[in-house]
Order: sequence, then C-alpha cells, then structure tokens
Amino acid sequence: MCGKFVRTAAVISLLLFSFNAAYAQTRTGDSEIRFSYGGAVYTPHVLSYSDSHDNSIYSFLVSNLSDPKNVRSSGILSLSYNYFLEDWLSVGGTVGTAFLYTDFVDNYSHTEFSSSMTHGYVSLMAGVRFHFLNKKWVRLYSDVNIGVNMLYGKNVSAVYSELAFQTSPFGISIGKKVSGFLELSIGTMYYGGNIGLSVRF
Repeated sequence: MCGKFVRTAAVISLLLFSFNAAYAQTRTGDSEIRFSYGGAVYTPHVLSYSDSHDNSIYSFLVSNLSDPKNVRSSGILSLSYNYFLEDWLSVGGTVGTAFLYTDFVDNYSHTEFSSSMTHGYVSLMAGVRFHFLNKKWVRLYSDVNIGVNMLYGKNVSAVYSELAFQTSPFGISIGKKVSGFLELSIGTMYYGGNIGLSVRF
C-alpha cells in the first residue's frame, strides 16, 4: 500500500514538473513589457530643421552669433509592449525618445560652446518580432518596426515628422519572467547596439 502511494505521488510529481517545464517554454498568449537604452541617433535633420522650421528668438540669436558644428545625443530611451500570438511570433508597439544638444562655434571669437538641450526626438512605431530560437532561458529573435519620427525644437511650435523604419536583424534575450536582452539595430531613428530589461506576464 505504501509502495503504491509512493509510486502514485512520484507520477503526479513528474506530471506537474513536466507541465511547469512546458509552460516555461510556452509564450503564446503572454504579454511582455520591455525597457531599453542605446543606439546612436541620426542627427543631420536637426541642422536642416533649425534652418527651415525653427523661428524662435532663441534660435535666431544663436544662428546669427554662431554656427552649429556638432549635435550630441542622449541616446534612445524606449518602452515597448508585445503580445505573443505564437511561441515564435509577437506583435506590439514602441515609444522612444532622445534629447539632442548642439555644439556651436562663435562667429566672432571662433571658440566652441555647448548649448542646453536644443531639440528632441519622439518615435512611435508598431512592429512584429520573430523568435527563431525559443528555449527556456535563451531566445534569439529579429524584428521589424514601422511608424513615425517627430523632431521638435526648443520654444518652437512646429514639429518635423517623417516615416520611421527600424529593424533589429539579431537580438538575444536571456532569462524567464524577467530577462535581459541585447540587440543590433538599424533604421531611420538610430543605429548600433541596444540593451534592456523585459518582464513577461
């Protein structure tokens, strides 16, 4: 009797373990929140935007006293939501932002000086992610995103907008419910590496 009970308990324990292991690898129906930082922002638009759209007194004075030489970026901060239609397929949306700082050269003293934040980017995109390796602890993926980039200036009402396209041909995520990820990305918003954390629920 005792032996039968032990065997029954062992079978039930094995089934529960198998179910939990299978669930840990199954992502269909799950949601995921991702927060990331990185990427080098494309900045040529900032100078053309200043010339054609930025008519504030601040920009007028700066442009007459100096010439822009370089634009520095804070990097991209992004927040994403994804929903898993299948274990290998998820869809979602991303909002990203970056702050830009312009370095100028004084037209009279020919010395360089830096300004406070002069412009900013906001990006809104929808995307699809393909998971071509989906293990318990490690996942490899690629994604494609499309939407709109918006560039705004300091004390300026006009907003410059354009079509946005961003893709990560390679990404790796390590973890279960809470994961760290690293991806390589290129597009109209930024290029380079991107790192972050994700939470699945």
